[in-house]
Amino acid sequence: MLRLLGGLAFLVPLALYLASAGGYPAFWDTGELQTVPYILGIAHPTGFPFFTLVGWLASHALPLGSVAWRINAMCALAVAGAAWMLWRVAVRLGAFPPLALLAAWWFAFGEVVWSRAIRAEAHDLALLLGALAIGCALEYHLEGDPRMLRWCALWLGLGLANHPIALWLIPGLMILVLAGGRALPMRTLATCAAIVAAALALYAYLPIRSAVVATANLDPARVLPGMDGGFLWDYNHPSTWHGFLAEVSGSQFGAGSTLTAVLDLSSYPTYVSHWLRAGVPEFGLFGIVLALIGIVVLALRDWRAALGLSAAACAAVPFAIAFRDVEGDVARYFVLSFWMVGVALACCFPASWFTRGTVVERASAWLVLLFMAIYAGRTLHGNLAILQQRHDRGAQSVIDTVRASTPSNAVVVAPWLDATALGYAAYVEHSLGRRIIVSAWPDDIASEYPAWMRLRPVYLAVDQEPRLPGLRARHVSRTFAPIGVYEVVR
Repeated sequence: MLRLLGGLAFLVPLALYLASAGGYPAFWDTGELQTVPYILGIAHPTGFPFFTLVGWLASHALPLGSVAWRINAMCALAVAGAAWMLWRVAVRLGAFPPLALLAAWWFAFGEVVWSRAIRAEAHDLALLLGALAIGCALEYHLEGDPRMLRWCALWLGLGLANHPIALWLIPGLMILVLAGGRALPMRTLATCAAIVAAALALYAYLPIRSAVVATANLDPARVLPGMDGGFLWDYNHPSTWHGFLAEVSGSQFGAGSTLTAVLDLSSYPTYVSHWLRAGVPEFGLFGIVLALIGIVVLALRDWRAALGLSAAACAAVPFAIAFRDVEGDVARYFVLSFWMVGVALACCFPASWFTRGTVVERASAWLVLLFMAIYAGRTLHGNLAILQQRHDRGAQSVIDTVRASTPSNAVVVAPWLDATALGYAAYVEHSLGRRIIVSAWPDDIASEYPAWMRLRPVYLAVDQEPRLPGLRARHVSRTFAPIGVYEVVR
């Protein structure tokens, strides 16, 4: 019976996610992460080497659908795996297995989680790796098995190699590991440190691949004067020490100042309010209240586990909110905290209340289980429209417009939002001929165009007519096209 419930916690979300995932190239970071793994390129900071390598394997080994769909499906698999881990962790904490199943579904059917699960997203893999690390640390906390520490170190190391958000797991994992008062042999600590270091060695992919891309002239943009380390292929050119530091540190996006903001405790009421604005629509006020009860119940049973789980799953939330002026999608940083809400929901009543409790206890527990089933079903029904995203053509109309409006040998400059999709078309589908895609605000690099125009015609794909000192932008796309295309002329 337990295997069946665990299987349902995984398979039902996975089926929904795969049924929702589209196969067209997408805009923005999603388009980038549909492209970079397939071509073994280098993504924007912090590079996400583990995601890139796993994505390369998935996009080449899975002979189904488009490359975009394969990467989307990989992410769907990761989030479904996290839903299964939610069920498993809740059951290990004493939750009634059917209640844990409903909590896992409630989490998986939420709009934030479901909509992120069906697109190429490094945070999906971060969610799974974080859940696995937390689950192994909890197992060590409960049983003291040193093998669980080694598994925890592996998932933490791979999480760090996937996305630095995994750093915020460490305080909570340490609480789970150390709060039991067990002695940790030096040999065990050294083994765990070696495992984390080995996983972090995946960052060596960045300089090695950068050097290969440069040496083999794989990045088409390198033929353009002034271009050294183009997006998708060689972001920041990390084969140089300066480029490597810029790539892995995230300094270009103000990560350091965001860390400083996290230390300002006076901002935490604002952080809570901001999180609730995302969390309440995801679970409803009833769900949030029930989760708070679950945390209290768990704390009364094992306050160390409650503290460690909550800290590991939620420590990244203040960073994400402090980062919101730069980050285009803060909600994706919340998915692990939503996972913890699911765990807390499952723990609101001990399993014994359902089978061996008093009449009042059993009635209360089964009534809450009924309400959770209703709310989980209501969440599913309310978000069924996400299934229609499988028909979404994504950025295809933009790609078609650029193809129809520019010659095959053009340099096409577009802002990040559209450039990533055009890069997918150019370097994965090879449907844009010999066009070179450059990601930039067209006005910002106007000084480069005269030199480029000696080699190739230059076109700009942008929503508003650009202003180019000393040059003109001639509109060449059709009226009412989804994006404006302009030829740069003297």
